[in-house]
Amino acid sequence: MARRIWGLKRVLISAFIVVHLAALTVYNMPTCVIRDRALGFAVNYMFPLGLWQNWSMFAPNPMQNTLTLEALAIDKNGMMHNFVFPKMSDFSIWQGVPRVRHSKFTSYFANDEFAVLREVGARHVIRELKIPPEAFPVEVELRFVVRDTPPPGTVPDPMALTRTVPIKEYLFPNWEEARP
Repeated sequence: MARRIWGLKRVLISAFIVVHLAALTVYNMPTCVIRDRALGFAVNYMFPLGLWQNWSMFAPNPMQNTLTLEALAIDKNGMMHNFVFPKMSDFSIWQGVPRVRHSKFTSYFANDEFAVLREVGARHVIRELKIPPEAFPVEVELRFVVRDTPPPGTVPDPMALTRTVPIKEYLFPNWEEARP
């Protein structure tokens, strides 16, 4: 009996490894017929687990700035609510370990391929701000606060100028529309 259980475990582990490697391969291959047909499978596996990769972080042309994701929500009474999405610097090392994918979430917000993330993010803002149902409609503007990265070996200036770049606006006419 123990041999059968071990055999079943080996089959399941092998199947997982094959599926995992197939998804990584399909997602990272150049545009072609195979990628076009299998990308849905790879995306449905990789996105929820945060396994996709942002190639702009690598040489020779890495990203030259730091992005902070923020939102401005305005309710029907004109009340403005500001929300800053969590950053890794908000957490200790131990708190940050399970949140390591936050920076990927932010960097993909501007990419239209991930538009569904933006809408989910806008809904999240309303829930986190606890905007009551009687304050609807609510407009949510997602935006980046962009800070230039200082040259290597220098200390970042906390007073350095930033710029705000709007990403997308969403209008939620009622509380039911803002729910997931």
